[in-house]
Amino acid sequence: MNETTIRFDIKDYFLDYKCLGDYYNIDLVVQSNNGMNLLYVETKAKLESIPQTFAQLLLTINKPQVRNEMAPPKFLAVADNEFLHYIQYKDVRDVLYRSDIDWRITPSIYNNEKFQFLTSLIAPIVNKAVPIMFNPTHIWKGETISDLKKQFSAGGKIPITGDNFVFIYKSGDWNSPNDFIEHLTGRRTAGGF
Repeated sequence: MNETTIRFDIKDYFLDYKCLGDYYNIDLVVQSNNGMNLLYVETKAKLESIPQTFAQLLLTINKPQVRNEMAPPKFLAVADNEFLHYIQYKDVRDVLYRSDIDWRITPSIYNNEKFQFLTSLIAPIVNKAVPIMFNPTHIWKGETISDLKKQFSAGGKIPITGDNFVFIYKSGDWNSPNDFIEHLTGRRTAGGF
């Protein structure tokens, strides 16, 4: 099974969300109906190394055009035709700001020292990724896609961070900065800006 087929199979699990394939070189982007990024997925015909595949995804999403134009997702995942392994974006956020990593290297070339350095940094984090089995051939007692989707909306509103502030502000229909502040705080500001 090739990566494109896997991408389409994964999209079938997220029919109630907006799914974008090969978006900014990210194999699959799952968004809420209002356009907030929930999940970025890197697909492989066969996952040989979960840390290497996550490293490839991080190199892809840390390119300037992605970083400057897209809000970070809530989750990152790597998948093949059997499993999807996911982590929270916040678990690797600090790695994305490290200056000792060469973010210009080609994401798909694994056999160089710079790529291996990134892989070694994230391995302790991504080796704890939560697996979800697709098309189980035996009884699966682990987490399911439904469990992941519940986490998309867990906690209600998406928390505003330095990573997503501009994107959330731009995505809203605010008549004024006061409207935005009211959205964040739940109360109207006196006097305004």
